[in-house]
Amino acid sequence: MKNKLKEIRNSKNISGYELARKVNVTHSLIYMIENGTRNPSIKLAKKIAKALNTSIDEIFFDEQSHETLHCNNNDQESETA
Repeated sequence: MKNKLKEIRNSKNISGYELARKVNVTHSLIYMIENGTRNPSIKLAKKIAKALNTSIDEIFFDEQSHETLHCNNNDQESETA
């Protein structure tokens, strides 16, 4: 899963080791999530977002995904009208 975890973590001057300690996981798991080789559980995603004082959406969902979903929902609404 593509995400902005590394970008957001770096912008807040928090190391991967420090974030891992705050959310009680290994630093290697944090780096795997950042690289997209592992996906966090919902529970871990919430902990990460809280530790970084941001939202899950900001970290794990890109704007393009939201725009596509929004457009698809509008298309479906107009088809059923």
